Amino acid sequence: MKKNPPAITYHHLQLPTTNLHYCRCGEGPPLILVPATLSEIHHWKDLVQFMGQRYTVYFFELPGHGESTAFVDGYSSKKVATMVGDLTAALGIERFSVMGFSFGGILSLRIVQQLEAKIDSLILVSPCVSYRALTYTKVQISLVRILDRIFKSTMMQRFVTWIAHHEATVEIIVFLTRYLGNIRLDDTFRERLLTLPMHTLDVLINQINEVVYQDFDAEGWTPEQKKNISTYFAMSVNDPILDFETTRKWIEAHFTSCQTVSFDFPYHQPPVPLTFEDFNRDFGDFLFGIPINT
Repeated sequence: MKKNPPAITYHHLQLPTTNLHYCRCGEGPPLILVPATLSEIHHWKDLVQFMGQRYTVYFFELPGHGESTAFVDGYSSKKVATMVGDLTAALGIERFSVMGFSFGGILSLRIVQQLEAKIDSLILVSPCVSYRALTYTKVQISLVRILDRIFKSTMMQRFVTWIAHHEATVEIIVFLTRYLGNIRLDDTFRERLLTLPMHTLDVLINQINEVVYQDFDAEGWTPEQKKNISTYFAMSVNDPILDFETTRKWIEAHFTSCQTVSFDFPYHQPPVPLTFEDFNRDFGDFLFGIPINT
């Protein structure tokens, strides 16, 4: 492990569906690090540099987030997977690994579906692989689905954005997120809400829709169609949002090779953002235990 983090460079690239803002870090085989929900690069900098110790890491802001322009006709994980194909083609990358954390697990699996022949390995950290892995009650899931349908309305999105942008009302959204999502929010969540653009809210609503409905098996990706991709899975057995065993069994059933590392952290994502040094301390053994194809 390196004492000093590798340098990051920042870029814009015009692709068929978006003007993409992305960063590049490190040296080694290419790794596409997939965003989760809120995906501004500066929030992911330390993880990018951590992975850059062994890979050439490419991390992008989802279309509609940060400086990446939104898809013209709305967000979907399938469009993101197609965009990753466009990105790697534009950069001259023939083969690459994929890494997804949390709700970025759905994006990673979608990329596997669409670009399987180009993928060397898959790294999944506390990934959402199916709505069945959510630890929420049926009432919570039903309520989220109802609210998600309501919030698809442009009028409602304007209203929610107004609430988010006012100091006196933003706590309503913070409370609902904690209650419905069972999420320990870091201190930056409230500050992000205060400046959240409406087009980013629209992306988030579509992401939540996929989380509470996603079922790859129902789409035809069954255990009989295992992917021959080396897969590395890490997750806390105490994750309060996603069930460890349900997630592990799904991954092992859908990939021919899966190495699992379990942790005992009491959270889904850290309540305080991890530094480069924190990542090395807590996850260094996992990263450096992954075989690298050079």
